[in-house]
Amino acid sequence: MPEATHIGGLRWNVVVSGILWIVSMFHPFYHPLKYVAIGSFVIGIFHIMLKCFESLKRWTIDSNTLMFIAAVGAMGLQDFPEAAGLTFLFSLGEWLESRATGKARKALESIVSLKPETANKQITDKDGSVTYQEMPAEAIVVGDYVLVKSGDKVPCDGEVFKGETVIDESSLTGESRPVRKRVEDSVFSGTINIGSSPITVLVTTETENSAVAKLIELVEEAQANRSPTEKLVDEFAKRYTPIVILASLLMCTIPWAFGSQVGFEWTTRGVTLIVIACPCALIISTPVTYVAGLAATAQKGIIIKGGSHLEALAAVKIVGCDKTGTLTHGEFRLCDMELVSGWEEKASKNKKGDKKMINRLKVRGDIMRYLAIMEAESSHPMASALVKAAKIEGVTLGGKDVAANHKILKGEGVVGEIDGVVFYVGNVRMIERLGMINTMKEKDLSTSMRWSNAGGTCGFVAAEGLGVVAMFNVADKIRDESRAAVRDLKKMGIDVYMLTGDGKGAADAVAREIGIEQVRPHTCVKNGGWGG
Repeated sequence: MPEATHIGGLRWNVVVSGILWIVSMFHPFYHPLKYVAIGSFVIGIFHIMLKCFESLKRWTIDSNTLMFIAAVGAMGLQDFPEAAGLTFLFSLGEWLESRATGKARKALESIVSLKPETANKQITDKDGSVTYQEMPAEAIVVGDYVLVKSGDKVPCDGEVFKGETVIDESSLTGESRPVRKRVEDSVFSGTINIGSSPITVLVTTETENSAVAKLIELVEEAQANRSPTEKLVDEFAKRYTPIVILASLLMCTIPWAFGSQVGFEWTTRGVTLIVIACPCALIISTPVTYVAGLAATAQKGIIIKGGSHLEALAAVKIVGCDKTGTLTHGEFRLCDMELVSGWEEKASKNKKGDKKMINRLKVRGDIMRYLAIMEAESSHPMASALVKAAKIEGVTLGGKDVAANHKILKGEGVVGEIDGVVFYVGNVRMIERLGMINTMKEKDLSTSMRWSNAGGTCGFVAAEGLGVVAMFNVADKIRDESRAAVRDLKKMGIDVYMLTGDGKGAADAVAREIGIEQVRPHTCVKNGGWGG
């Protein structure tokens, strides 16, 4: 039976066997149709027979053996449609399992394709000149330097040693937004340099221990890891099958000692036992269900580490969802920007308050420039919206417009030094911790609260020694599928929590619209919450 011959995706023998079996089921209306089932049996039994003989060669009596004996026994009883039904359903189950396994294999192949095959290793000669040699990625070791040109895949996990670019990490993280990488930033094997500049990467991890290698290993383990139910079915078949076959064998042999009539009667009963006792539904459905489930999730980029974990999902009662980029698109836009008043008097009395800087911070355009410089180095989705808004207002950044000592404040924002002044850009927790909320007037605090209650995320621009000088409001669009997903989870009796580093007002507004009652703040969202 050539495996390559398919009809509409099905193997031809399964299709023909099924058609003949269905035709034979009409034999109560036209008796000769009963014999059509013989053709279905002959075509469908071939693969079952091969598997049965392979099992017997290993001195194993399994479900294939039971299926083969049951189908042959049904033929012996001249119940041809029953024999055809057994062979067709088992062949169909086998095809469904191989099809699901094939899909899982394709999903694995797509992940394997992420793994780069070659790398441009940096070689430094004795005279200090640098050349690059292309070699297999497996030959790269920790401590080597590799060049990643624009459009190339990163061959190994490592850190950016030289250069600056933008990396597409969607193949690993699922995040569609590219991430800017600078010196000392981590990069991962399989991600792509989509920037216009090459970078030099210091390799910190062996190829076999890279993020992509671990991902491939997880998928392979998932396919091999069997659930408790699958193990139970296998164990059941292993013990149940020999008992049924032995009981049938005794029924078909011993009674012959009491005469041919008794022997024939009990032989019929023995064969009938085999046919009736054959657990085809259990044998067919269980492996197919798990393989199909794992394949379906792998195709959608969800890796479940085996049938046991797939089965464990049925016991899940609580699901926690990140807000930005998960429940929402993660595509922010600047809605409002206002200068804060009242800080000038206090700032002018402060020795740190430079008059020239104070005058600049009274101008919207200058504040937008400082805001763009601070956020240009952040990878948080909100940062790109602020930089884009600054460009729309005519702010252009040059090569020297970089914040010194730029740092991410996890769950709060960013800090950096521009023109000798330390700037902070972040959420209300940041200015509360810094004690700068006292520099704001009641009307400005009310405005920020109003923005938050309307579903926006309120941020603040502050300068050391000067206080809060401006505040802004950015909003994110909720994903269309979020409401349906939350509704479906609730119907299944699962509680849904929203986790976010944003302000309470913005978080509550989004939660209300989606239908989530439980909102929990956190400071360890991917990208460091506000500060990512």
